[in-house]
Amino acid sequence: MRKISTSNEKNHTLSKKSKISIIVASVIVVLALAGFLYYYFFGNGIYKQVSHTNEVLSNSEIEVTFLQAEYFTSMPGVECDENYVYVRLYYSVKNISDKDISWKSYPYVSINEFIQSAGGYREVKNTECEYDFTALQTYALALEIDFTTIIEDLPAGQTRYDADIIKIPKDDFENNLYFVMIDNIHAIVEINEENSDIIDVLEENLNKNVVDDQQENESGE
Repeated sequence: MRKISTSNEKNHTLSKKSKISIIVASVIVVLALAGFLYYYFFGNGIYKQVSHTNEVLSNSEIEVTFLQAEYFTSMPGVECDENYVYVRLYYSVKNISDKDISWKSYPYVSINEFIQSAGGYREVKNTECEYDFTALQTYALALEIDFTTIIEDLPAGQTRYDADIIKIPKDDFENNLYFVMIDNIHAIVEINEENSDIIDVLEENLNKNVVDDQQENESGE
């Protein structure tokens, strides 16, 4: 197996398309803050049940399925801060309506702190989770996700894949209860322990895609 590229080597070999894709993802997250603001002012709702990976969640327009939702402290090609626990999210979004939908209908995915209360789980506001776009760049490369298409309309019946990397202060994560939250479906998803099999796949894909990207850059020179 090839040696994992260092952060500097990896960034050097990323194509312009890969770099632009992360910028697009950043813009999407900023625009999606509208969803966050809704929950900031009107949130604290009760979630009666916790969903899990590979479970289909839906509203009248979309189906969302989380393929990965797990915490980790190290990942191939990523320099992790030891003061944080990282959560990688990989999920599909399917248009189940009979017309094209815009990015405005996509789910806003976040990680929030919850407490158990009568009737289910209630969101609390004292979370300090952060999106890590540097780690996401490596994760997206390993998963072969093209963020440049995320602002395009999603045709009826079609599926698109998305990902996020979110980090949580380690002390907070160890002492509180966190779930993935999907705003426009009003659902929460359990965060699993790290799967070593996924690490092997990510490492293999990352090595292959970095080499392919480097060859693409060289051929374009």
